[in-house]
Amino acid sequence: MLIQKNKVTIVCEMSQTYEGKFDVASKLVGAAIDAKADAIKFQVFKADELGTKDYKHYDLFTSLEFTPEQWGDLIKQAQDGGILAFADVFGLESAQMLIEKNIDGFKIHPTDIKTPPLLEFLAKSGKPLMLSVGGSHREEIEKAISILNENGAKEVVLMHG
Repeated sequence: MLIQKNKVTIVCEMSQTYEGKFDVASKLVGAAIDAKADAIKFQVFKADELGTKDYKHYDLFTSLEFTPEQWGDLIKQAQDGGILAFADVFGLESAQMLIEKNIDGFKIHPTDIKTPPLLEFLAKSGKPLMLSVGGSHREEIEKAISILNENGAKEVVLMHG
């Protein structure tokens, strides 16, 4: 369960602060555990999910990738430390890999609120979902929620910002 009534949930955001270095990422997970956070959230992607090889930031995205085994190790580290592991994903390949690595839940980035295939896939995963709606129009939010509900989403938390 992602949100509990009358309880604040603390989620540490790792984002790309690890700069592509696995040892730094592991230390950040350890810090979240030591801080007694409820969860840590990663941003997980393949460079090909974010751009083409001629895109100016493609090499940067590639430098931030971890192997599936490394992501699995970080997820297990978090869970063994008593916290949940969540992830932003930007494509189906990353989402499938994280399901196989036992991720606890997903955050849907506002740029993907209009990406039905990803919304459908994540809803069908049965994992808790955080839907970030910053900058979205009401109709876009309603459509995304409808897609999630129609595809079996069990728990959806709207994030406004």
